[in-house]
Amino acid sequence: MDLTVAIAELIAAIGVIVSVIYLAIQVRAGNLQVRQQATNDMLTLMHSPIEQMISNTELSEIVRTGNTEPDSISEAHWFRYSFWWLLQFDTYEYLYDAYQRGTMDSSQWIGTDASFRNVFEIWPGTRKAWREWSHVYQGTFRDYVDSIVDEGEQVATAAVDQSG
Repeated sequence: MDLTVAIAELIAAIGVIVSVIYLAIQVRAGNLQVRQQATNDMLTLMHSPIEQMISNTELSEIVRTGNTEPDSISEAHWFRYSFWWLLQFDTYEYLYDAYQRGTMDSSQWIGTDASFRNVFEIWPGTRKAWREWSHVYQGTFRDYVDSIVDEGEQVATAAVDQSG
């Protein structure tokens, strides 16, 4: 009888181990699926403003002029431009938070961060729009963007000094 009990306990233990392994495989597959969906969502968010400009010539011209010559556009166009950037800033905040939480791969973040830094470095309108909207953001994201804006201002000033 002791042998029968021991065999039954061994079979039960093996069953538990197999169940745990099966659950681990399922959790890993679920995590991979969630990460893939998060990546897809991030790409959709990042591409949406580009799609808006491609499909709307007027908006494209407003953004182009607002980026390069922000003081030359009308008040109505600045209103539209700055709200377009507010949507962009919201997207970047989402992406920044995703990276901070670990739901965005570092390889994806490197490109996103470089792109974000680039728009502040080369486009004075982006820096102006951020100064207008920065008050709606808090914490580390605001600090992160403020430091990028400062770097962009320094690069722009150095470029002007070199050309002048």
